[in-house]
Amino acid sequence: QPEWIPCSEKLPDNRVCVIVCFRDWQQYAKRYIYSIVTGWYARKHSVRENVFSEWEADCDYDEDEDEYYIHEGWYEFTTQGNADLMNWYINAEVVAWMPLPESYKGDEQNG
Repeated sequence: QPEWIPCSEKLPDNRVCVIVCFRDWQQYAKRYIYSIVTGWYARKHSVRENVFSEWEADCDYDEDEDEYYIHEGWYEFTTQGNADLMNWYINAEVVAWMPLPESYKGDEQNG
């Protein structure tokens, strides 16, 4: 059974899908709101911008490689109302993560 791993102790491997718990200050509620999403962590200069479209203006540029990279940090898998899977930067404090559980197998005897 997967357990929560505090980000202060360990980060997941680069670009591996995990369950992410982040907190965001909600001004109207005057408290932190915790959310759980499926996402991944990008290490510095590990994902070229051309993997994602139209991010060049908001990316890190590596002069030695003449290449743009997305920012190091956490990204959420989401469809945001359309059918295409997208990756959104999590602009909040990610506090913990856990490996994904095993996939559902269904009723393997009945197909």
